[in-house]
Amino acid sequence: MTDRTGSVGRPPPHRGRRHPWSRVEPFFREHGCVVAGDPELGWYREAWGALEKTGLTQAEEFAEFGLDGTVIGLRALCLLAMYLGIYQVAGERSELGGCFSAHAPCSRYLESLGVGVDELRGFGMLPEDPQTGVEIGPEDKDIDDGPLSELVAELVESECDAIFVSLLDHYGDMAVLFAALWNSRKPASESETSEFILGTASPGDGRREVMSYVENGMNGWRLVRTAAAP
Repeated sequence: MTDRTGSVGRPPPHRGRRHPWSRVEPFFREHGCVVAGDPELGWYREAWGALEKTGLTQAEEFAEFGLDGTVIGLRALCLLAMYLGIYQVAGERSELGGCFSAHAPCSRYLESLGVGVDELRGFGMLPEDPQTGVEIGPEDKDIDDGPLSELVAELVESECDAIFVSLLDHYGDMAVLFAALWNSRKPASESETSEFILGTASPGDGRREVMSYVENGMNGWRLVRTAAAP
Protein backbone atom coordinates (compact mmCIF):
# COMPACT_ATOMS: atom_id res chain seq x y z
CA MET A 1 0.00 0.00 0.00
CA THR A 2 1.03 3.56 -0.44
CA ASP A 3 3.20 5.58 1.93
CA ARG A 4 0.94 7.45 4.37
CA THR A 5 3.58 9.14 6.48
CA GLY A 6 3.57 12.42 4.56
CA SER A 7 6.32 14.99 4.30
CA VAL A 8 6.47 15.71 8.05
CA GLY A 9 6.56 12.08 9.13
CA ARG A 10 2.95 11.84 10.25
CA PRO A 11 0.02 10.09 8.55
CA PRO A 12 -2.24 12.72 6.96
CA PRO A 13 -5.88 12.60 8.09
CA HIS A 14 -8.28 10.74 5.79
CA ARG A 15 -11.98 11.25 5.30
CA GLY A 16 -14.47 8.51 4.59
CA ARG A 17 -16.12 5.68 6.47
CA ARG A 18 -14.70 5.49 9.99
CA HIS A 19 -14.21 2.18 11.76
CA PRO A 20 -14.84 2.86 15.46
CA TRP A 21 -13.32 0.85 18.28
CA SER A 22 -16.55 -1.12 18.72
CA ARG A 23 -16.03 -2.74 15.29
CA VAL A 24 -12.59 -4.13 16.08
CA GLU A 25 -12.87 -4.75 19.83
CA PRO A 26 -14.09 -8.36 19.37
CA PHE A 27 -11.05 -9.11 17.20
CA PHE A 28 -8.57 -7.79 19.76
CA ARG A 29 -10.42 -9.44 22.62
CA GLU A 30 -10.35 -12.82 20.88
CA HIS A 31 -6.83 -12.80 19.44
CA GLY A 32 -4.79 -10.07 21.11
CA CYS A 33 -5.21 -10.72 24.83
CA VAL A 34 -2.92 -13.33 26.36
CA VAL A 35 -3.11 -12.39 30.06
CA ALA A 36 -5.98 -13.53 32.30
CA GLY A 37 -8.66 -10.86 32.55
CA ASP A 38 -7.69 -9.21 29.24
CA PRO A 39 -5.91 -6.16 30.72
CA GLU A 40 -4.26 -5.54 27.34
CA LEU A 41 -7.61 -4.51 25.89
CA GLY A 42 -7.16 -1.07 27.42
CA TRP A 43 -3.94 -0.55 25.47
CA TYR A 44 -5.53 -1.68 22.20
CA ARG A 45 -8.42 0.73 22.80
CA GLU A 46 -6.06 3.64 23.43
CA ALA A 47 -3.91 2.70 20.44
CA TRP A 48 -6.97 2.52 18.17
CA GLY A 49 -7.86 6.00 19.37
CA ALA A 50 -4.38 7.15 18.36
CA LEU A 51 -4.95 5.72 14.89
CA GLU A 52 -8.34 7.41 14.76
CA LYS A 53 -6.76 10.81 15.48
CA THR A 54 -4.42 10.45 12.49
CA GLY A 55 -7.09 9.09 10.17
CA LEU A 56 -5.85 5.50 10.01
CA THR A 57 -9.25 4.08 10.98
CA GLN A 58 -10.47 5.31 7.59
CA ALA A 59 -9.27 4.44 4.10
CA GLU A 60 -11.17 6.63 1.67
CA GLU A 61 -8.62 6.13 -1.09
CA PHE A 62 -9.60 2.45 -1.27
CA ALA A 63 -13.36 2.97 -0.89
CA GLU A 64 -14.08 3.23 -4.62
CA PHE A 65 -12.62 -0.25 -5.03
CA GLY A 66 -14.63 -1.64 -2.12
CA LEU A 67 -11.44 -2.34 -0.20
CA ASP A 68 -11.52 0.27 2.56
CA GLY A 69 -12.83 -2.23 5.11
CA THR A 70 -10.11 -4.67 4.09
CA VAL A 71 -7.40 -2.05 4.59
CA ILE A 72 -8.72 -1.22 8.07
CA GLY A 73 -8.76 -4.93 8.88
CA LEU A 74 -5.13 -5.25 7.81
CA ARG A 75 -4.22 -2.28 10.00
CA ALA A 76 -5.96 -3.92 12.96
CA LEU A 77 -3.96 -7.09 12.30
CA CYS A 78 -0.76 -5.05 12.07
CA LEU A 79 -1.49 -3.37 15.41
CA LEU A 80 -2.07 -6.78 16.99
CA ALA A 81 1.21 -8.08 15.54
CA MET A 82 3.07 -5.00 16.75
CA TYR A 83 1.76 -5.50 20.28
CA LEU A 84 2.38 -9.25 20.44
CA GLY A 85 5.85 -8.54 19.07
CA ILE A 86 6.89 -7.63 22.63
CA TYR A 87 6.58 -11.32 23.47
CA GLN A 88 8.56 -12.38 20.42
CA VAL A 89 11.50 -10.14 21.28
CA ALA A 90 11.42 -10.55 25.07
CA GLY A 91 11.75 -14.32 25.07
CA GLU A 92 9.83 -17.00 26.90
CA ARG A 93 11.68 -16.48 30.21
CA SER A 94 10.83 -12.77 30.43
CA GLU A 95 8.64 -11.13 33.07
CA LEU A 96 5.86 -10.45 30.57
CA GLY A 97 3.81 -13.47 31.57
CA GLY A 98 0.76 -14.34 29.52
CA CYS A 99 0.28 -17.37 27.32
CA PHE A 100 1.41 -16.18 23.90
CA SER A 101 3.76 -18.59 22.14
CA ALA A 102 2.76 -18.44 18.48
CA HIS A 103 0.42 -16.62 16.12
CA ALA A 104 -2.77 -18.23 14.93
CA PRO A 105 -3.06 -18.88 11.19
CA CYS A 106 -3.69 -15.63 9.29
CA SER A 107 -6.90 -17.11 7.91
CA ARG A 108 -8.35 -17.14 11.44
CA TYR A 109 -7.37 -13.54 12.06
CA LEU A 110 -8.78 -12.34 8.76
CA GLU A 111 -11.99 -14.34 9.16
CA SER A 112 -12.57 -12.52 12.47
CA LEU A 113 -12.08 -9.23 10.62
CA GLY A 114 -14.40 -10.17 7.75
CA VAL A 115 -11.58 -10.26 5.19
CA GLY A 116 -11.63 -13.09 2.67
CA VAL A 117 -9.80 -14.28 -0.43
CA ASP A 118 -11.89 -12.13 -2.79
CA GLU A 119 -11.06 -8.97 -0.88
CA LEU A 120 -7.35 -9.79 -0.85
CA ARG A 121 -7.40 -10.65 -4.52
CA GLY A 122 -8.81 -7.21 -5.15
CA PHE A 123 -5.45 -5.64 -4.38
CA GLY A 124 -4.03 -7.28 -7.49
CA MET A 125 -6.59 -5.45 -9.61
CA LEU A 126 -5.88 -1.93 -8.38
CA PRO A 127 -4.74 0.60 -10.99
CA GLU A 128 -1.68 1.35 -8.86
CA ASP A 129 0.59 -1.47 -7.69
CA PRO A 130 0.10 -1.85 -3.91
CA GLN A 131 3.90 -2.16 -3.58
CA THR A 132 3.87 -5.89 -2.95
CA GLY A 133 5.09 -7.30 -6.25
CA VAL A 134 3.09 -10.46 -5.46
CA GLU A 135 1.04 -11.81 -8.35
CA ILE A 136 -2.17 -13.59 -7.36
CA GLY A 137 -3.70 -16.07 -9.78
CA PRO A 138 -7.25 -17.50 -9.79
CA GLU A 139 -5.89 -20.76 -8.42
CA ASP A 140 -4.46 -19.09 -5.31
CA LYS A 141 -6.98 -19.52 -2.50
CA ASP A 142 -4.93 -20.48 0.56
CA ILE A 143 -4.38 -17.49 2.84
CA ASP A 144 -1.95 -19.46 4.99
CA ASP A 145 0.34 -20.65 2.22
CA GLY A 146 1.71 -19.57 -1.14
CA PRO A 147 1.29 -16.20 -2.88
CA LEU A 148 -1.75 -15.14 -0.87
CA SER A 149 0.12 -15.58 2.41
CA GLU A 150 2.99 -13.52 0.98
CA LEU A 151 0.52 -10.82 -0.06
CA VAL A 152 -1.05 -10.72 3.41
CA ALA A 153 2.35 -10.47 5.10
CA GLU A 154 3.51 -7.64 2.85
CA LEU A 155 0.24 -5.71 3.07
CA VAL A 156 0.21 -5.96 6.86
CA GLU A 157 3.89 -5.04 7.21
CA SER A 158 3.41 -2.04 4.92
CA GLU A 159 1.16 -0.45 7.58
CA CYS A 160 3.68 -0.74 10.43
CA ASP A 161 5.55 2.55 9.95
CA ALA A 162 2.42 4.70 9.75
CA ILE A 163 0.90 3.00 12.79
CA PHE A 164 4.11 3.46 14.79
CA VAL A 165 4.22 7.17 13.92
CA SER A 166 0.62 7.50 15.11
CA LEU A 167 1.45 5.77 18.39
CA LEU A 168 4.54 7.90 18.92
CA ASP A 169 2.55 11.04 18.17
CA HIS A 170 0.00 9.98 20.78
CA TYR A 171 2.39 8.93 23.56
CA GLY A 172 4.89 11.72 22.98
CA ASP A 173 8.13 9.77 23.13
CA MET A 174 9.45 6.22 22.98
CA ALA A 175 9.97 5.86 26.73
CA VAL A 176 6.31 6.60 27.44
CA LEU A 177 5.20 4.22 24.67
CA PHE A 178 7.48 1.52 26.12
CA ALA A 179 6.04 2.02 29.60
CA ALA A 180 2.49 1.83 28.24
CA LEU A 181 3.27 -1.47 26.54
CA TRP A 182 5.02 -2.92 29.59
CA ASN A 183 2.27 -1.78 31.97
CA SER A 184 -0.55 -2.94 29.68
CA ARG A 185 -0.46 -6.41 31.22
CA LYS A 186 -1.16 -5.18 34.76
CA PRO A 187 -3.83 -3.22 36.64
CA ALA A 188 -3.43 0.55 36.39
CA SER A 189 -2.65 0.70 40.11
CA GLU A 190 0.54 -1.31 39.45
CA SER A 191 1.85 0.87 36.61
CA GLU A 192 5.52 1.89 36.74
CA THR A 193 7.52 4.60 34.98
CA SER A 194 9.95 3.76 32.22
CA GLU A 195 12.79 4.95 34.44
CA PHE A 196 11.87 2.47 37.17
CA ILE A 197 11.19 -0.39 34.72
CA LEU A 198 14.56 0.00 33.00
CA GLY A 199 16.42 1.00 36.14
CA THR A 200 15.56 -2.30 37.78
CA ALA A 201 16.14 -4.43 34.68
CA SER A 202 18.15 -7.64 34.91
CA PRO A 203 19.37 -10.08 32.25
CA GLY A 204 16.60 -12.20 30.79
CA ASP A 205 13.66 -10.22 32.17
CA GLY A 206 12.83 -8.81 28.72
CA ARG A 207 12.71 -5.14 29.72
CA ARG A 208 15.62 -3.85 27.67
CA GLU A 209 14.66 -6.08 24.75
CA VAL A 210 11.19 -4.55 24.62
CA MET A 211 12.63 -1.02 24.89
CA SER A 212 14.96 -1.78 21.99
CA TYR A 213 11.99 -3.12 20.04
CA VAL A 214 10.19 0.20 20.52
CA GLU A 215 13.30 2.18 19.60
CA ASN A 216 13.43 0.23 16.34
CA GLY A 217 9.88 1.18 15.38
CA MET A 218 8.11 -1.93 16.70
CA ASN A 219 8.84 -3.63 13.40
CA GLY A 220 10.75 -6.70 14.54
CA TRP A 221 7.65 -8.89 14.87
CA ARG A 222 6.93 -11.98 12.78
CA LEU A 223 3.43 -12.78 11.59
CA VAL A 224 4.21 -16.46 11.27
CA ARG A 225 3.37 -19.48 13.37
CA THR A 226 6.65 -19.80 15.18
CA ALA A 227 7.10 -19.78 18.91
CA ALA A 228 8.63 -16.83 20.70
CA ALA A 229 12.41 -16.85 20.74
CA PRO A 230 13.98 -18.46 23.82
